[in-house]
Amino acid sequence: MDKFGQGKSSRAEPLGFRGKGWTRRGMLSLMAKGALAWPLLTKGSLFAATARLAQQSKIPPEWQLTDDELLEEIVSRAFLFFWNEAGPKTGLVRDRALADGTPDNRKTASIAATGFGLGALCIAHKRGYLPSHQISGRVYTTLNFLLKHVDHENGFFYHFIDLNTGKRVHYSEVSPIDTTILLCGILMAREYFNNAGITQLADALYRRVNWRWMLNGGRTFAMGWTLGHLLRVDDDVSAGHRRARVQHSGVGVECVLASL
Repeated sequence: MDKFGQGKSSRAEPLGFRGKGWTRRGMLSLMAKGALAWPLLTKGSLFAATARLAQQSKIPPEWQLTDDELLEEIVSRAFLFFWNEAGPKTGLVRDRALADGTPDNRKTASIAATGFGLGALCIAHKRGYLPSHQISGRVYTTLNFLLKHVDHENGFFYHFIDLNTGKRVHYSEVSPIDTTILLCGILMAREYFNNAGITQLADALYRRVNWRWMLNGGRTFAMGWTLGHLLRVDDDVSAGHRRARVQHSGVGVECVLASL
């Protein structure tokens, strides 16, 4: 026998108990075996408990939904977030809201959430969740406020802004990523509504973005701008990769240097 209490072998393994206490290996081994054995030991009682719980919590017939009905429920409730959490006079959407649905007094809006909100308005219009004029009116209000009142630098917006004024908050950075998400919503609304007023505002916002400025003389976009400095966080990202990301976002590459 060797010092671990075992005969000769190519690899010695300590026993779980050495006389002075448990080894780490022994403890882990015991815990693993217990975890494997637990379902077998408790199978009967676990099944019985599950059956009792199922009997106690049967879904009322009126709550049972088909797949299509469930999808509709999810989509309509998602739309309500973007409708209820937007400033009615600005169209800017809160970055977050309280989970219990109570009124949220926080006034921080997100430029990205506003972009998602514009997409949600298109879907809501298609599905008839609210009268058509209300939804198209909200789109127009949003685009008009973005163009005329929201703080920006060379067409790029700050990530976080005040819900009611459009002014920068929380020392936020100018974000090309979140601006691009907004532009996706803007372009989607432009194409979907095909309204002269909406198209004019969307085109103005889209063409105002100075992509060359965000390149900062290089071949990749900076990740943001703050305090007068462009933040070049991922200069190692290839120009080809960046180009693909811009194209995928729906932003025309003709706005960027042709050499990309």
